[in-house]
Amino acid sequence: MNQQHELAEAPASDPHKEEQVRQRTGRYLSGAIDLQNSIHFNREDHIFANERHGEIRYIFDANVVRFFLNPFRPEEYGKVAPFDRNEHETLQALAAVTAEYLMSRELPGQWGAAPLISEGHAHEVAARGRALGDRTRAAFENDREEQLEQFVAKLIAGAKNVRRLRTAIDEVAQPLAGLGDLLKDETFEVSEFARMINENLVRPMHLDPLAMPAVLKVPEQDMDEIMFWLKLHRNEADPTDPHRLKSIRRDAETLSQVVRLNEATAEYRNRHRTLREIRYVLVTADKNIFNGAIDWLNREAKGRLDFFPVRRLGQFIPYLNMVDTPNPIKPEQVFKDIRATVAAFLSTVGGTSNAPPPRPLPAWDRKLTGDTNSPFHEQMSHFAARMFEHATKDDNYRMTIDELNNLWFQLCRETVFVNARLLGRRINAFTSLSTFLTEARDIRAAVLDIIERTVASVDRAHVKFSIQHHLAAMIRDFEAREGAPAPRRGMAVPITRFRDLIEAPLSEFLTGLVNNPNSIEMSELLKRIEKCEAHRAFYFSAAVAFWASRWENAQFFIERALETFPQGSDSTQKHEKPDLEYFSAVVNRYVAADLNVKGAERINALCNLIEPARNLLSHAQNARVPFLICRAEMEQCLVHIHIAYCRHIVDDEVDEAAAQQDFRRAKEHIIRSFEALVDLRGNLDPDVERLLMIEAMVAVSACLFYGLFYVEELPDDEFDDLRPFTANVEVLFENTGDMLPKIYRLVPDLLKIVFTESPTEKRDIFKKVIGKMNTFTGESEHTTRMDNQGIVVFQRKLRDFVKRSEFSVRPSFHLD
Repeated sequence: MNQQHELAEAPASDPHKEEQVRQRTGRYLSGAIDLQNSIHFNREDHIFANERHGEIRYIFDANVVRFFLNPFRPEEYGKVAPFDRNEHETLQALAAVTAEYLMSRELPGQWGAAPLISEGHAHEVAARGRALGDRTRAAFENDREEQLEQFVAKLIAGAKNVRRLRTAIDEVAQPLAGLGDLLKDETFEVSEFARMINENLVRPMHLDPLAMPAVLKVPEQDMDEIMFWLKLHRNEADPTDPHRLKSIRRDAETLSQVVRLNEATAEYRNRHRTLREIRYVLVTADKNIFNGAIDWLNREAKGRLDFFPVRRLGQFIPYLNMVDTPNPIKPEQVFKDIRATVAAFLSTVGGTSNAPPPRPLPAWDRKLTGDTNSPFHEQMSHFAARMFEHATKDDNYRMTIDELNNLWFQLCRETVFVNARLLGRRINAFTSLSTFLTEARDIRAAVLDIIERTVASVDRAHVKFSIQHHLAAMIRDFEAREGAPAPRRGMAVPITRFRDLIEAPLSEFLTGLVNNPNSIEMSELLKRIEKCEAHRAFYFSAAVAFWASRWENAQFFIERALETFPQGSDSTQKHEKPDLEYFSAVVNRYVAADLNVKGAERINALCNLIEPARNLLSHAQNARVPFLICRAEMEQCLVHIHIAYCRHIVDDEVDEAAAQQDFRRAKEHIIRSFEALVDLRGNLDPDVERLLMIEAMVAVSACLFYGLFYVEELPDDEFDDLRPFTANVEVLFENTGDMLPKIYRLVPDLLKIVFTESPTEKRDIFKKVIGKMNTFTGESEHTTRMDNQGIVVFQRKLRDFVKRSEFSVRPSFHLD
């Protein structure tokens, strides 16, 4: 308790430290966005090449060739490092492997062809060759070569012992500490330039069969439009400088030629009915060209292509290309896991699901790092400040960002290690490491296991980040309501326990953190998250997001929990799978209900939930577990009543028959769930029983309100089948009324109006309901007439009251 008190009494935040955290957050977010873009295009190219059997003809910018000639310069290797860390040796090794991969003729869809270079960019490369002049390659000193060979031999000797493999991997880039300084000398570019020419590593673009003069001739309109956007993005340079203008003109010309080649190949394919699709893509190290192309294709040349034809260097780093690089393990799952964990981070920050980014992509990184007045930069600054204010006074948040940076660089070293063959093309001594890995099957398996564990650790760190982020969101909501408990619409009835992570029920635990965000319990939770199974970490994060009313975040993490649920689980885990599936159904219902779409699209989204709800009920019935059956019946009820409401809310012409059918199906399911609930009373864990009763109350209320609002001519016996459960509803209300918003407090009286036969009693209850509504809303107008006109006025007032009320439940998602 003393420790918690000390944390709670921490001094006000240090502005300098807060700014550091804000900048670190911004840099990590910018890196994650860069990485997501690279992942998106990498996956698109892989699918195009391997599933559609398409051909990709790569056109290299002159800056890509310069990167290949000497990737050891800081200004070059910085282009392939998405995250923030000063590990120069690792970055040099990563850049060298990336440079060799670019020239390997093994890029997706390349099919052994050499990359192309435009005439304008070829002139730049030739100028670089002339600048090197008659210099000769500076030879390694003999002792330097011997030292390097000895180091690699020592590295191999260490790697032969699996227990020392981790150390060997971490040391793989160390010889570049001194070698990198040596290789930064321009004289070493001479040999690489000669190798590029002698081995025909790049070819002039005009030698391509489709690069006809008429195609390569750029219209002035294209040139003017592209130059406008490139100048706009290169605002750091003098736009009137002749040298810069010439460079911009070359870039504009090349970009237009890439688009025209794609148009020409599409026309040729349609005319000659050729089978293979061909794409031309420009690879550049200049993000200004990338962003300029986005703006041009999105604004001036919209519709000319059905794909985005520009790629950046970051797409070709080794840990995104383990399947295509010439390494001995080729783990397909690694790319999928990296894609998922980056999506997890950006889903948490942006509040969106793991949908692919829009095409063409918005220039997110430019807006973040360049335009400091942009709404996005402002949003991220506030986000970083909130995270610091609410979650970092005990350094948890800063430690999470540091941990993530460390893990990404650890992954860099691991993928450099397994791509020794590519590194060996640049530094001969590493060829022996490549040979060793090819022959040592057990070492390959151990390396793959290490890489998978590192990616899993990144995933786990993003889970911790998500929990901290949602805690900050809850605190913000709490403060916005001036200390009043924030209502939550999240309502579910799980039975999974998280006693390996927290000691109290989840709602109690999170309420404690909201009131005392600096509690030592947060640090303990983050440590336990690292050790628990992956699916439980994702499930817990989904539960926290759900509790915080972040439905899409919860949806993303529950999907990850289902993906990572271990196959052939033991008996202690088997009860978790039905819970995961149930929780997934509930979360999907909340997401569908909140969709910002209208008409048939929203109806269809809700109707898509019917089959999963049926499956839940079918599985529960097959398992013959009354609790699961009761819970699944309630979910079926809520799905159908959501659809019935939606038909009235979003359709101009309401399908009354369909809505009535949905309403009656909902009523059938709630009746069956009540039958099961009566038998379950007193036989469940008290917390679970309480939640189940609240869910039943919500379902009954939804059916009742629907009947009162939308059924024009309600048959007298419409609710008769609910009559036997009226007493149970009253008991539910007594036990749960304090948990529910005001609107639900009307339910018992509304049921009495429906079922009471005496006109006098009906009138008295009617007056009571109107009085409660006036108390809740502060209105003095009232009506006590029970004729048709009075009912119409009552329905109007009740409908208006519902619209002003919060159809929600306060935090009550008990998981421990």
